[in-house]
Amino acid sequence: MPIGGRRLSIEEALALCYAVGFRGGQLTRAVALMTAESGRYVEAYNVNATEGGVDSTLIFSIDRGLFQINTLHISVGMAESFKAVPNAMFTFQLSDSGTDFTPWMAFVNDAHVKFMDQVKAVRNKDEWRELVPTILEELA
Repeated sequence: MPIGGRRLSIEEALALCYAVGFRGGQLTRAVALMTAESGRYVEAYNVNATEGGVDSTLIFSIDRGLFQINTLHISVGMAESFKAVPNAMFTFQLSDSGTDFTPWMAFVNDAHVKFMDQVKAVRNKDEWRELVPTILEELA
């Protein structure tokens, strides 16, 4: 996966996810998922090629941004998906307010689990909460 753009700290990722609506265990899970999906790089992307159709034509899609939003989700434009705030907001919506992370492969295959303890440790320190009031503007 090519990485690019700014890399968010865990504190910044917690503040961003909190600002868009994630709470409690869902907040921890969202940041762990973000870490597994993109390494917290705002402009990370991954090109997917899968066989599809009657003639086994290759179908290409691109996973984009912090939460690797796939191009199949047409409601999020290419430019928006590489911006931290719209990417996180769409993730909150797609995850049904943080209750369903099954659209993300890093959740389905438990790749996010190895980051949970690290995210919990940072979340429990509370310094990240100081970033919440300004994080949306800072990352806009």
